[in-house]
Amino acid sequence: TSQSPSSDDSTPLPIVAGLDTQNGLLRVGGNIALYLRLLRQFVEQQAQSVEQIGQALSSGDGPLAERLAHTLKGVAGNIGAASVQSVAGVLEKLIRNRAGAHELAEARHQVAAHLEPLVGALRSALQPAPAPASAPEPAAGSVNPAESRKAAGGLLALLSESDPSASDFLASHRAALRPLFAEETWPAFERLVADYSFDEAQTRLEEALQRWDPVVR
Repeated sequence: TSQSPSSDDSTPLPIVAGLDTQNGLLRVGGNIALYLRLLRQFVEQQAQSVEQIGQALSSGDGPLAERLAHTLKGVAGNIGAASVQSVAGVLEKLIRNRAGAHELAEARHQVAAHLEPLVGALRSALQPAPAPASAPEPAAGSVNPAESRKAAGGLLALLSESDPSASDFLASHRAALRPLFAEETWPAFERLVADYSFDEAQTRLEEALQRWDPVVR
């Protein structure tokens, strides 16, 4: 097995069965720190996805189960986990087509058989990420409306392409984007981007831009 590429992050790229790190890196433009962050988010957010899909199906919430399977498929593809992406895609299609309980159970078993070893291996390989320093809130009126619109345009382009670097862009342009949202709606928007719910995040951002009426000083 070849050695993993060097990284400016303290954690080396993991060599894990079922994970094509070169493909994953290509999707984030070679940004190793961002790729490692996506791997950690995958472990944190998708480890229980098969169980969550099962619970949604048991409660009769097919749309939620389909959405969870779709999200798993998308994020697995983004990190280079092609086998998980493939079986999650099969499960998503079966849920959409309202397949029988036995067929759905077998498809969930296949997803778990690929997902659980990957999550376990990534947990072992990845060191805990250091807690990022909290960025100070921008002072009221300190952000130029033109900067906010420019940042929103850049983020909308990434969201429309389901580009995983949207999360990194949001973190880098938080001061410019934050004024577009009401105090109570900003955390939900951040969570949508962090959870790769790019379609919903794009809709929320477009709505925020339509409502936004900055006072030009």
